[in-house]
Amino acid sequence: MHKWLSLVGIGEDGLPGLGQVAYSLVEKAEILVGGKRHLSMLPEDDTREKLIWSSPIASSVEEIIRCRRKSVCVLASGDPMCFGIGVTLTRRIPIDEITIIPAPSAFSLACSRLGWSLQDVETLTLAARPISLLHPVIYPGARLLILSEGRNTPATVAQTLVDRGFGSSKITVLEYMG
Repeated sequence: MHKWLSLVGIGEDGLPGLGQVAYSLVEKAEILVGGKRHLSMLPEDDTREKLIWSSPIASSVEEIIRCRRKSVCVLASGDPMCFGIGVTLTRRIPIDEITIIPAPSAFSLACSRLGWSLQDVETLTLAARPISLLHPVIYPGARLLILSEGRNTPATVAQTLVDRGFGSSKITVLEYMG
């Protein structure tokens, strides 16, 4: 099978921040897929077919699979294989049909700002996931990088730390890292 699907990690700098290979995959795609924020980075006069992620996302995955005979490009935040859509898509579509061009992940960007080594931190996402996922990574001296579901996540994490006896922990909230 040919590589009909591309997953392009994109940062806050949008299309100008893409490398040559990633940019060419976006340019040659017949169908573009992403969130509203990603698709809004495209020129206004771009007339190609666009698919915005649905909820539940499984219906969008099915739609992508139905487009197998066309060139499809998925725009994703950062690294599509780091708690991203790439993981979901590779469960359904063989990797030999996919080209993946990641951008730096939110975890890599956060480590670069904090001066932390990525291999020395616990990483998890609470986007559409229960707060209970936090419990196994709370231990003395732990450095946690947590992807937030929304503006309330930092307060929820702080309360969980207090409840677990780690109320003196330092929390840094980062946004717009790119």
